[in-house]
Amino acid sequence: MSLVDEYLRQDAWRSFDAMLEKLPLEAGQRVLDLGCGPGTMTARLAAKGADVLGVDQDNLALKEARERAGGEPRYLNADLRTLDLDETPFDGLWSSFTEAYFPDFAPVLQRWLEHLAPGAWLALVEVEAMFEHRPLDENARTALEEFATEMRAKGRYDFDMGSKLVDYCTAAGLEAVESSHWVDAELVFQGPAAPDVLEAWRRRFARLTAMREFLGQARFVASREDLLHSLAAPEHECGASVTMVLARKP
Repeated sequence: MSLVDEYLRQDAWRSFDAMLEKLPLEAGQRVLDLGCGPGTMTARLAAKGADVLGVDQDNLALKEARERAGGEPRYLNADLRTLDLDETPFDGLWSSFTEAYFPDFAPVLQRWLEHLAPGAWLALVEVEAMFEHRPLDENARTALEEFATEMRAKGRYDFDMGSKLVDYCTAAGLEAVESSHWVDAELVFQGPAAPDVLEAWRRRFARLTAMREFLGQARFVASREDLLHSLAAPEHECGASVTMVLARKP
């Protein structure tokens, strides 16, 4: 299964449809979807009457998005860190599960805000405490925390970004900043994981080559298997959260 296929499968586990109902979205608004991937949320926004530009750096995901869209909405390959669009300002911005790739998110957010009109809305969605599952062996917990700290220190990923979005938005001078927490069949659930969710987590670990390199083979395998065992346990408890932050540009 390709990474694009993974993205499409994960879409069914998200609460995107319910989140969409919370947006101050109006037909005719020009909206950015940053980190759009294969365009599932871009298509939802367009179906509500928005004029949407989806932006991503993954050409395979964008190819899928364009094929699914049949010409509308529009898609663009661009670097989200240094976003530079030759477009008039947008009325809204959506970005889901993208902010974590920018552990120093403040300058990236400022760059995004440059492309929004005064009064425009923003909706940012991320996970916090991604590896917070119980029961979990203390050695595995320590290993996962060390890896998360390393990734954040190297500027590669922040597994706790969801908990920081409100502060980033407030520091950027945004208004009407509010957060909400959402269920997620893959990332935020209680009790044992469904078989397809458990397999998705196993494939996620297969993609985490940086974790394998950082922890070493033996420690990586032990941590992976312990977390997978936790996810499958009848007594499984999840401390992670999917957070959506809504705000407005002054």
